Amino acid sequence: MNTCPHCRQAGIKSWEKRFSSRGNPATCTLCGGLSHVLSSAAGGTFVLTSILMMVAIFVGFLTNSWLAGLSGYLLAAAYNVWAWQRETLSPILKEHAQAANRANWAVATISVLISFLS
Repeated sequence: MNTCPHCRQAGIKSWEKRFSSRGNPATCTLCGGLSHVLSSAAGGTFVLTSILMMVAIFVGFLTNSWLAGLSGYLLAAAYNVWAWQRETLSPILKEHAQAANRANWAVATISVLISFLS
């Protein structure tokens, strides 16, 4: 469980924290407050984990050793778990979360329409 920025108690599940965003915030089980991880922080964790995995594949091919590639993947996975535990949650109002959710759906709908028209 992770600390809620509203009530300062452990009320947010790790799984909800990992997949939280402005449009889909995590909900505290104790106070009902909404919070999310900033997109820049989540994106940075994703990019560094991806780079570590690519380096693991490269080293595995370079050394002809599946063990080197596997150990690199385990290192990337360990980094990802550690980084997500360190990410902080930011509080968000329900109205702002709903507006962000509507904006996400609008962008997705426009993207689908453009892909069908081109």
